Amino acid sequence: MQSHRSRSWFVNGDCKSEAVTAFVLLRRCGLKAVLHVGVREHPFALHAWTASGGLCIPDADPRGHAFTPVLSIGCGGQ
Repeated sequence: MQSHRSRSWFVNGDCKSEAVTAFVLLRRCGLKAVLHVGVREHPFALHAWTASGGLCIPDADPRGHAFTPVLSIGCGGQ
């Protein structure tokens, strides 16, 4: 995912698109994945990422800004 994101026709560099794409592809491969939507207050911002196998796509804390998950969607896998 990381190596192909700049060439993908489906991912446009937006965290939501990248996170959902990673979630769908990982699940289709039968892997466990959790899609998170997080928020921070100062300055206010929303961010989305998918966690799987200890990795986050895109980064859970972009540019060092921590986001508190307010929604997590997970599915079991192998």
